[in-house]
Amino acid sequence: MNLKCLNCDSNTINNFCSVCGQKTSTHRFSVKHVVKHDFIHGVFHLDKGFIFTVKELFLRPGHSIREFIQGKRVNYFNYFTLIILIYAIGHLIGKIPSNTLAEVLETGPTKGNARVMREFGKYIILAGAPMYALASYLMFFKSKQNYTEHLVMTMYFTCGILFINFIPLFAVFFTSELRIVLLMNFLVAVLEWIYYFWFFQQYFSAFNYSKKELILRCIAIVLIIIIISGSINLVVNKIGLLYMN
Repeated sequence: MNLKCLNCDSNTINNFCSVCGQKTSTHRFSVKHVVKHDFIHGVFHLDKGFIFTVKELFLRPGHSIREFIQGKRVNYFNYFTLIILIYAIGHLIGKIPSNTLAEVLETGPTKGNARVMREFGKYIILAGAPMYALASYLMFFKSKQNYTEHLVMTMYFTCGILFINFIPLFAVFFTSELRIVLLMNFLVAVLEWIYYFWFFQQYFSAFNYSKKELILRCIAIVLIIIIISGSINLVVNKIGLLYMN
């Protein structure tokens, strides 16, 4: 039986419109429909996509994202949505303690950075991604991954880094002493460097690199990322000191 799609008014004979993809069977909203379909489906989809992606980012980060970029995508959460969601979760967690991480850091040597991050954190986090992707593209040019694929890869490992940065957020639940928080930040930075190396080593292990060459290139890209992120932090700190109170 021919049906009209209620979304785009196209003729369709299947369960889904071949033009816009909407289901041909739609129902009026009711309590039963909201509970059984929207709520349960929404929670299940979040669990399936979000939890699966986070798990993969910490169990086999490079392998899983390489598989995603090569086409194995149905189970993964969208990288832009994932970054925003993780950032939002971190922002909410950071508001809970009486002395927030930003307030503690604003008494230290990077107080300008803390001020800017408080207002524009998600933009600063994303600012480095295009540069990291370019560095990765040049360093691993032989893999024949295009720049956009490197950018998608970068967005996903940024998600892993955001989760690692939850550590100092939780640390201020127990102490607001600047010295301890700064030490925690340094340890987190070391974990980030290890994660970068692990991610790149796994991702590019499937390409035509010898073991020694791959290790050297992974060390080099980690050092480049440290330089780029350090430069961004210096600029942001200067801007915060000069223009934000």
